[in-house]
This record gives sequence, structure tokens and C-alpha cells, in this order.
Amino acid sequence: MISIKCERCAHESNLYTLLEASDKLVEESTIIDNYHYESLRRKKREGAIDATYIERGLFFKQSDIDALRTSIENQLKPRKENTSDVR
Repeated sequence: MISIKCERCAHESNLYTLLEASDKLVEESTIIDNYHYESLRRKKREGAIDATYIERGLFFKQSDIDALRTSIENQLKPRKENTSDVR
């Protein structure tokens, strides 16, 4: 993880490496058991998550990791089937 300080308002933004971001997807989820870092790289190529390139490395913001995790969890949740008895 690296921290980058904003020049305008002096707040710091934490950016996570590819491996750290894939680990965070798993750590903070109750549904996702594992997520390979190459799958995260593929999601970046598909445009499903934003990333910043710094010196040949991919870095991700926490908000982008959270958004991707929510999207993946929504896809993995079992769909509620209509169980009403229609006659």
C-alpha cells in the first residue's frame, strides 16, 4: 500500500497493489472465498474496476475495491425464486 498526498487539500489517499487488492476482496467478504490477482487484472482490462498505473504497477483505491466486491457478491448470491403457490 502506498499513500499519496493531495496537493490541493492535503488529504492522503491509500492505494493498494494488485496482490493487496485481491486479498482485500476476500478478507472483507463473507461470500468470496478466494480471488486470484490475475482475475483482478482481467476485470481491470474489461473496465469493471478503475486502477492507477504508477511505475509499471497497478494500484487500486479502497472505494473501487469495495464497489467490485459488491458487484461480485451480487452475482454470487443465490437468486430468490418465486415460491408462491400460483393456481
